[in-house]
Amino acid sequence: MSVIIRRPTLYELKRLVKALLIREKDLRRFQKKLKKQNHIVYIAKLNKKICGYIDARMFKRVAYIENIVILKKFQGRKISRKLYDKCMKIMKQKGIKRIKLFVYSTKKRAINFWEKQGFFVISTTKDRFGKKLFVVEKYCLFAF
Repeated sequence: MSVIIRRPTLYELKRLVKALLIREKDLRRFQKKLKKQNHIVYIAKLNKKICGYIDARMFKRVAYIENIVILKKFQGRKISRKLYDKCMKIMKQKGIKRIKLFVYSTKKRAINFWEKQGFFVISTTKDRFGKKLFVVEKYCLFAF
């Protein structure tokens, strides 16, 4: 069966929060993002089950991918790529020229994924707990 990528309903957001063991306050944060024009929130569903999501925000010509999460049992099925492609389509429509994100230096699979999408590590930083993060960036030259 194919993966469906679309904006979530409130009910699906609640299920996602429960599946990912996310705090309740994050549900309110997602609800606010759904209402804003500069936020992108999409879920992936496989066999009617939510298997992941992407969350990004846009400011003028720059976008920040805040999260792309795939539940463990659904990993390795190219779902991240489908979520990313949907996000890129919207960013193209909005005229985004640069995309940035942070990825933990220990997440080799994630780093490999972003490099395959054309991103480059441009610097390093640390999160609030002192863990090393890579700052990853991509310039978009969309053909119109």
